[in-house]
Amino acid sequence: MKRLRFERPGLENLRLEDAPRPTAGIGEALIEVRAAGLNPSDLTNVKGGFQQTTLPRTPGRDYAGVVREGPGEWLGAAVWGSGGELGFTADGTHAEYVLVPAASLVRKPDRLSFAAAAAAGVPFTTAWLALVVASQLTEDETLLVIGAAGSVGRAATQIAKVRKARALGVDRNNNQNVPQWVRAETGGRGADVCLDTVSGPMFLVALESLAISGRLAVIIAKGDGNVTFNLRDFYHRRLRLLGVDSLAINAEAMAAIYRELAALFDAGALTVEEPAQAPLENGVDAYRKLESSEGRKWVLVPA
Repeated sequence: MKRLRFERPGLENLRLEDAPRPTAGIGEALIEVRAAGLNPSDLTNVKGGFQQTTLPRTPGRDYAGVVREGPGEWLGAAVWGSGGELGFTADGTHAEYVLVPAASLVRKPDRLSFAAAAAAGVPFTTAWLALVVASQLTEDETLLVIGAAGSVGRAATQIAKVRKARALGVDRNNNQNVPQWVRAETGGRGADVCLDTVSGPMFLVALESLAISGRLAVIIAKGDGNVTFNLRDFYHRRLRLLGVDSLAINAEAMAAIYRELAALFDAGALTVEEPAQAPLENGVDAYRKLESSEGRKWVLVPA
């Protein structure tokens, strides 16, 4: 089979190679990958940005494909999934085949193509973890999404609607006084929940935009990761800071979220745009394009 592979950190070390097709063992399933999401975290991983990654490694977190080996009742089924180990401590999805735990199998939503299903993975699972699991966003609350035009931001806006919450969004380059605007939009209260997909200077903007007892969910840290804020103001306003790490969720645990999302996609409550596609054979070039195509979602498609 064809797969992407890197033995040392650095995009210059990523290459396409031939390798033996894996064989599913006990408790495993072999997936013929029809499409695999290409996420910013995949690029960061190849560049050496994650300490947990063991090398050599095939990158890639998200997949949509067909079960070729594994439990009999799953053979031939169209499935989708992801997991914090895939591409980091276990070989990932940027290959023609990938091994996953059989317990992680979830049927792909019928409404989604393989490409769209692969594109939905990290954005929607990250937004779900941030809003539903960590922040526990509820009906009639107001959500502020910083970086609303990005893939996670767009997913979060839809999930807020499913939760019957109101969503406000700003982009990463917003020049307005965001806290003032949010309070004008909320009768002076501020946002009950903020999802910060940008970090950097927008972290303080997010904190200042929160209502009393507001929750800030953080999924990214830029630079050295250090921020400074007024702790006295933080506790007087009874704010909560929530760290959300989708890489801490393995494929079996992630399956529960995928089942929830599949039902919502099939019901038409969630949608995802068809992504840009690149052949797996041109995967290295696709990684390079990812650096210069902010906001555009790519998937790799084996021939």
